[in-house]
Amino acid sequence: MEEIAHILFLSRPDLNQDMSLRQLRQLCQKSGAQLTLLEVLEPVSQNLFMSEKVLASQLESKLIEHAETNLKLIAEDFIQAGVKTDTVVVKGKPVIEVLRQVNELSVDLLMLNAESESNLKQRIFGSTALHLIRKCPCPVWAIKSTCYYPMRNIMGAVDLNPDDDDRQRSNLNPDIARTTVMLADLLGTPAHLVQAWKLDNEAHLQTRGGLDDRTLERLHRDMQRHYESRMANFCTNVLSEQQTKIKTHVVHGTPAHVVAQQTDYHNIDLLVMGTLSRQGILGMLIGNTAEDILNSVDCSVLALKPPGFVCPVKSD
Repeated sequence: MEEIAHILFLSRPDLNQDMSLRQLRQLCQKSGAQLTLLEVLEPVSQNLFMSEKVLASQLESKLIEHAETNLKLIAEDFIQAGVKTDTVVVKGKPVIEVLRQVNELSVDLLMLNAESESNLKQRIFGSTALHLIRKCPCPVWAIKSTCYYPMRNIMGAVDLNPDDDDRQRSNLNPDIARTTVMLADLLGTPAHLVQAWKLDNEAHLQTRGGLDDRTLERLHRDMQRHYESRMANFCTNVLSEQQTKIKTHVVHGTPAHVVAQQTDYHNIDLLVMGTLSRQGILGMLIGNTAEDILNSVDCSVLALKPPGFVCPVKSD
C-alpha cells in the first residue's frame, strides 16, 4: 500500500465506534485522504409486520432517514477537522454492498470495527470483518475497540521462508514492510517486523529422528542465525535507508504463537499481515496460518492482498 488517497469506513452504530473513529480521523488528517462513510441497512422483511399492517417500506424509509442523519453528524466532525467527507447509505447485505462500494469508489483502504455484536470471547473478529478480510480487493483495517490511542507500536508479520517459491508470498513481504514503515511514519509510532521459524518436522526430530539435545540446540542456533541474516538482508534491500527505523524480531515457533506473543510483548496496536489465495480458490486465506493468526492476536489488523488479487464475490 504505497499511498492512501481514499478511505471507506463501514459504520456500525450498534457497536462501540469511539476508537475506530479516533483512529480514522487521525489517519485521514495525517495522510490527507478523502473519506466516505458507509452504512448498510439490511432490507426489512415484508412478512415481519403483516399482522400489524405496517408497511415495510415505511419502516425502511425511517431507518434510512435515521442512518443518513447519524452519518451526517459523524461527517460534520471530520469536515471540521479538515477531512473531505461524503456519506452513503444503502440497503442490502453488508459484505456485498461494501465490496460494491469499494469497486465503484476505487478506495485505497477499507476500515471497520473488528468486533461483532457477539460477546463470545473466542470470536476476536466478527463475521463481517473476517469475510471482508478474506474477500475485499483493497487492504482492510479491522480496528479493535480496546486498542490504545494514540497508537503505541505497529508490527508487520513477514514470511521469509528460504524454501518457499510462492510468488504471492514473496511479493507481499516488501509490501508488508513498506506499509508498516509508512504508517509508523504517518502516525508517529515505532515500527517492528516479526519472522517466525521452525525446523522441518521438528516435533519428530528427537522422537523419531534420534537427535540428541545438543544436536537439536545446534540446529536451532544455526537456523536462528540464518533467519536473522535473511531478515537483515531483506530490510537492507527493501527498506534501504528506512531500515534503521524498524525493529526486527526473529523468533522460534509457529507463526500464530509467535505473532500473538510478540504483539502482546511489544504492546502492538496494529498488526500488518498478508492474505493469500489458496490454489483454485480466489480470496481465501492460504492454509490455516492467516486464520490462526487472526484468531490469536488481540490487536487491530491491517490485511494486505497480493498483486492481481481477484474478489471471489460479484457485487453486481
